[in-house]
Amino acid sequence: QNLSGEVLEQLRLLTNLETSSRKLLQIILIGQPELRDQLARTELRQVAQRITARYHLGPLERSDLADYLQHRLAIAGSRRQLFTSRAVSALYRASRGIPRLVNVLADRALLGAYAREESIVGRGTARRAVREVFDRPETLSGLRRWVLPGLLVSVVVLAVFGRTPPGESPARMAVPPAIPAAAMATKEAAPELPVPPAKTWEDVLPAGVGARRLAENDLLRLWGLAGSETEGMCRTAQAAGLDCLTSVGSLALLGQLDRPAILHLRTAEGGAAFGTLARLQDEKLELLIGGKAVELPAEDLPRYWLGEFTLIWRPMFPLNQELRRGDQGTAVAWLARSLPDAAESPETGRTAGPGLFDNQLETRVKQFQLRYGLLPDGIAGPKTLILLDRQLGTPGPRLAGNHLEP
Repeated sequence: QNLSGEVLEQLRLLTNLETSSRKLLQIILIGQPELRDQLARTELRQVAQRITARYHLGPLERSDLADYLQHRLAIAGSRRQLFTSRAVSALYRASRGIPRLVNVLADRALLGAYAREESIVGRGTARRAVREVFDRPETLSGLRRWVLPGLLVSVVVLAVFGRTPPGESPARMAVPPAIPAAAMATKEAAPELPVPPAKTWEDVLPAGVGARRLAENDLLRLWGLAGSETEGMCRTAQAAGLDCLTSVGSLALLGQLDRPAILHLRTAEGGAAFGTLARLQDEKLELLIGGKAVELPAEDLPRYWLGEFTLIWRPMFPLNQELRRGDQGTAVAWLARSLPDAAESPETGRTAGPGLFDNQLETRVKQFQLRYGLLPDGIAGPKTLILLDRQLGTPGPRLAGNHLEP
């Protein structure tokens, strides 16, 4: 699902390799549900028409979940059933049978049972795991176990929950947050751009479900480009001399790359959501959802983001491939001149030798990659070039100045 339209089109061309009697290649595409959405795009209709068989793996049934858990436990070396039937029911209600969520919840439940010195996961431990993973508030029965005994405390609890309107959960009766300091500033001290309102992730994510096209338009707008109904985001960017990178990483990596990016998020129910990371500063991040900016706590992001992102960057020269040892030409000469600790000072604008990617240049690339925490493979791929692009100060939108500098 992370393959660009151009790559999928190249795969389609590979299916043309055949003899008079048979195809020379069999291609199997396996991905998340977003792969189905990708193939439904108008510009990829020829790719979709080449697919002869499709199968969509849906969520597990309730009757299958216990067997799935037991299979995973058996692979890990356990011969015992470690989840009670009621615990399995609690996990199924929370995950709706989505294996990825089942894995996270079951792992947390096992850790909780270990911490409480329990030999088996019961319903109580499973429900606590659900609350910790999804950050759900304690129920009233849970509160009774923790509040201090006393008449005054009981009266307060009854007063709070006694006013809850029918059909309204107690969590929605929380006291409104304090007014941010920026909102209380005088008119003279107010910034030119308004500070986005602070919200919780639960408030924001439902608005972004299925809104990948909106997120792409938001990212293009940050680069001063307009989205198109007929062209994909990456094709629009490439027509303007830019390029796309779809990858997996951490928030720290995005901070180092320092370019706005579309985050592939997930809701508490396991649905897909998309938002554009526009700013990253201190403990906060600014996310664009359908053109509207909201400020969110960065520490809660891992609960809803598995690391998938897409960003736009500006190559310093036309490049559709990686630079590696043995390559030569003007692109290699530029790389040698631009890397730190060049043979000559950057002011000269020249390298010490011809544009050849030799062992010495490979060593310098590895040193640069190690400095930023990348895999030191000595290959100048997109991430390495984007980091170099940032160091050279090429124009374009940034997340936040010189933060996260190693």
